Amino acid sequence: MKEVTRMHLAKTPYSIEVDAKKALEKYLAAIEKTMQAEPEAMREIEARMVELLAERGVAKDGVISLDDVNALKTQMGDPKEFSENGETRESSDEATESPNDTRYKPSKRLMRDTQQGVLGGVCSGLAAYFGIDVVLVRLIAVGLLFVSFGTAVLVYIVLWLVVPEAKTAADKLQMRGEPVTLDSLKNFSMGEITGRDIVSNGSEIARKCIGITTGVVALIMMAGFLIALVVGGWSGFSIIGLLDGFTAQPYVLGMLISLIVGGIALVLLCGLFATMALTWRTRRSVVLSMLAALIVGSLA
Repeated sequence: MKEVTRMHLAKTPYSIEVDAKKALEKYLAAIEKTMQAEPEAMREIEARMVELLAERGVAKDGVISLDDVNALKTQMGDPKEFSENGETRESSDEATESPNDTRYKPSKRLMRDTQQGVLGGVCSGLAAYFGIDVVLVRLIAVGLLFVSFGTAVLVYIVLWLVVPEAKTAADKLQMRGEPVTLDSLKNFSMGEITGRDIVSNGSEIARKCIGITTGVVALIMMAGFLIALVVGGWSGFSIIGLLDGFTAQPYVLGMLISLIVGGIALVLLCGLFATMALTWRTRRSVVLSMLAALIVGSLA
């Protein structure tokens, strides 16, 4: 039986064979030296190693063998393949690389992007997964609140609970369908990926058109609801005056007040939605206000 010792990767403890530890420490040192990786980048790289080890069945406090280390090196890539400026060097290995290599054709994972998210990161995660603008996804989500009568809120909560959070740089790369290599992890830690726009110039124009059109429609709806609220409220109180002395008057008054509160909430909801569409910006305060208006309107 081979001699084992202890080692930590991204604060995760493992038992590891002595020869495997030497090989892994040499590999990490080569990464840090060749790529001039900052401590944050090294933490992300170690976190990715923890994920890959878990895929091989080596969990926390498990035993890492030399075969596991060699598999890590194969999946993560050789640091010598990357130049100092982060670009992949041309080599004969790339020409013979298998088309099924996940480093070059990675599969996407649906995850919640809480860093870019407003609430639970569901919409931002969907935007990253499908490669579209996050504000467009949020506008669609808010629009569904109108047609689903609040059911969309339940769907959002379920997704919030079921879809995992993208915690590491590797998670966020996989969420976008980008290869998880040493180079991409380093670039991510340097902020070259965070906040990057996926939208082209053509889609930027389309985005503005959608925002303006949606905002104008929401403003028209708000004006219509406001007029209906004023006219309906005035007429309702006039009718209640005619019911003076009838036992049904208190019930009608309560119903009218409930309708007025619901109407005010609907007007505010349309106004906030129009603001978000016209400015094409999503603020936490606006989203929370819209949810509050929706809840008040539903209760009313």
